[in-house]
Amino acid sequence: MNIVHKIETYVQNKKNYLFKKPFFKIWEQFLVIMKGYCCYRRICLQYGNDSEYLIAPAGTGDIFIIARFYHQWLSIHPSNYIKTYLVVTGKSGKCIAEMYGLNDNIIISNSDNSNLIRLWMYMGTNSLHGRVLHWGVAMQYTSILHNLAGIHHFNMYSMFQYFVFDGIEEIIPKLDVPIDQELLDSTFQINKLKPGRTVLLVPYSNSIGSPLPVFFWESLVDGLKELGFSVCTNSTNEKETPIRGTISLAFPLEQINYFLEKAGYLISVRTGLADITVMANCKRIVLYPLIEHFKSACSYHEMFSINKMFKIFKDSEIIYLRSEPEKILPVILKEWSV
Repeated sequence: MNIVHKIETYVQNKKNYLFKKPFFKIWEQFLVIMKGYCCYRRICLQYGNDSEYLIAPAGTGDIFIIARFYHQWLSIHPSNYIKTYLVVTGKSGKCIAEMYGLNDNIIISNSDNSNLIRLWMYMGTNSLHGRVLHWGVAMQYTSILHNLAGIHHFNMYSMFQYFVFDGIEEIIPKLDVPIDQELLDSTFQINKLKPGRTVLLVPYSNSIGSPLPVFFWESLVDGLKELGFSVCTNSTNEKETPIRGTISLAFPLEQINYFLEKAGYLISVRTGLADITVMANCKRIVLYPLIEHFKSACSYHEMFSINKMFKIFKDSEIIYLRSEPEKILPVILKEWSV
């Protein structure tokens, strides 16, 4: 590891000069693969060379989808290994896995996750103990499956189902977390939130990129308050600034569905949290940018529609133009004006 670090430091110091040379672009990829191998060896040394390691993508929604197939797939998945571990990213990845009974977990960082996936892409599944649980990895160099996204109505969910889990039927997991009633009640009492008339806003997403502008959310908050709602912003870190006029809320992820059932309402950009909340009995509006997300000209909504993925068809899904977000404000407010 020290040697890899020294080489990486040298390359970084000489980056402007060296990266004009094609050889050093290849060398940079080699360093990434070596980092992945070092992480893989650390895992093997700690958890055993006779164990199987299934690498989950870092996305929140990805792990939630995996949970719907994982146990059934393992029961029919032939394995010569003594034990199988699900490798998840960060505390949130571990939290989501354990929410739905996936308890044999190994936690790694975002960078380790990326490096491990690069290692698997280079080495192939047969050379390592396990596989990556994502439909795009095996062919990522040529993006074959990415380019098929949206063809014949394939979406993110069905891509997982057919290209990762061999087409098996889902088993909807039960939430394996008891309700923290004291936390729930105190949150509503301290913040003076209205049970059944509270809207949780989720304005931030890692997957969409540029978010809706602040003025959109502030106008939405004003409109919701005029309708008699109390409003809070899902703010889980310092980068997620609460919208003006809302309560900043960092409710534990494992309790978020219980919160929403008491609050009653959710307005969210398309994010992994929107996947998790399909289990909650509340009214939802999910916002999708009007963009073509893949080369197949599949739109962002076609690929990631909550209603189509989970076949619930009870949520309102609104597609917006990034240049004209104000046009959807009256549409949202009309939904809950009664």
